Amino acid sequence: LERVVPACGRCLEALQASVEAVRGRDKRLVKHLSKVNKVKKNVVEEALERIARLHALLSEAESWSVRLEALRGAPPRGRRALEILLEMIASGEIAVDSGRVYAEVLDSEEVRVTVEESVERLCGSPTLASSLAHLASEEGLAPSWAALEGLVERLRPRVCRSRATPARLVPLLRGAWELRLPPRVGARLFAALVSRVNSPREPSWVHRVETVLRRPAVVWVYAPSSLDPGIAARVLREALELLPPGVEPLEPPVYRHGGPGGPVLYRAAATTMRL
Repeated sequence: LERVVPACGRCLEALQASVEAVRGRDKRLVKHLSKVNKVKKNVVEEALERIARLHALLSEAESWSVRLEALRGAPPRGRRALEILLEMIASGEIAVDSGRVYAEVLDSEEVRVTVEESVERLCGSPTLASSLAHLASEEGLAPSWAALEGLVERLRPRVCRSRATPARLVPLLRGAWELRLPPRVGARLFAALVSRVNSPREPSWVHRVETVLRRPAVVWVYAPSSLDPGIAARVLREALELLPPGVEPLEPPVYRHGGPGGPVLYRAAATTMRL
């Protein structure tokens, strides 16, 4: 037990116990934690059950740790990036898929309007790629004309003949800003954006936010359509405004159609990042 939970005040800030010991509510472990933290056994048991529940949700995670703030009676301070994500998963705010965590809204008014207008432009403008490049430049973005032209050609036969609802068309049209940040900053930005996406009181053009569970150093912030540079620019500014004062992405953000690994349509200039 001393190997699992060293008997020293600072070492007890984080519990790294085996899943078997936690799930089995090992009586010796409960007694030990109760004694060194000077709390009742039921408080320890509740904390261990919470840890086991979090771990069960994260079968993809290689390692994990949770600060025992409930046992120490102190407010959370300096929480690790992984713990932030763990708590959001446990509360149902975000979902896990193949090592990535995300939250999204597909049926908001902002999403519906953006998709409908994008479909109208896609199916009605023969010179859409050049128009998008011009609009992107006006928004302070650096567009890739070749990538835009290729995207328009691929989307037209799939979208213009479709009778799908706007919500079903979003996966075909959307794209994401790739923000590279220090892991702790990335986790906190992710949490802030999820709160905004899930809040009915704060209309947002961000319709999905995603990061990597094990090391949230990259946050993908989605716009509902790649065919609206104005909305893409708003989404970027919305995300940058949530960063701590003086903190900027480690690299200039790029906008990829479809999300991670997709073709780069727009790049953010330094002036865009300062807006």
